[in-house]
Amino acid sequence: MEVLTVCGSLRPVSANGAALAVVEAALVVAGVRWRRFDGFGAVAPFDAGLADDAPGPTQRWLDEVNGAAALAVAAPEYAGSLAGVTKNALDWLVGTAAVYEKPVLIVSAGTTGGRFAREELLRTLTWQGAFVVAEVGVPAEGLKADPEGRLSVPETVEALQAAADELVAALSESNERRAERREAVQARLARGLSGA
Repeated sequence: MEVLTVCGSLRPVSANGAALAVVEAALVVAGVRWRRFDGFGAVAPFDAGLADDAPGPTQRWLDEVNGAAALAVAAPEYAGSLAGVTKNALDWLVGTAAVYEKPVLIVSAGTTGGRFAREELLRTLTWQGAFVVAEVGVPAEGLKADPEGRLSVPETVEALQAAADELVAALSESNERRAERREAVQARLARGLSGA
């Protein structure tokens, strides 16, 4: 059983990458294996006509998502929405059932905590049948780091660790509980996110 972790920022060092590192460390503590997908820059622009014959780097993305038991996605907000490179990669998953009934943790770190990025992640992943089981928004004030680049604000670290624990717990929860989670997310999308 393995969690695929995904950073939606192409920068070698990023706030979302640092947040994802906290999640990854918590997964290790919980005894769960993880692997980070690092090839978003090579995923081709989405073309529905290539759905059955995706270019090599894109097929690698599809295969890794398909083989994972769960996902942890950390993605930045850009221009009031989800950064395009992340949305593009998720569009390739439509119609594949790669995330269907899989637990997913979503994170957005940045100036305001990525409210709109998180809403887009909730929407597109839920519409594809995923179970979004945990969500964390990390605003700028929560992104202080130590000299090694590790996030150091206790509240931030604790929130990310708690989200990782939720993801681990979801790996073994009942279908009934997963159905309850889906209904809760759908209700939330219907009314919109309330803030940070």
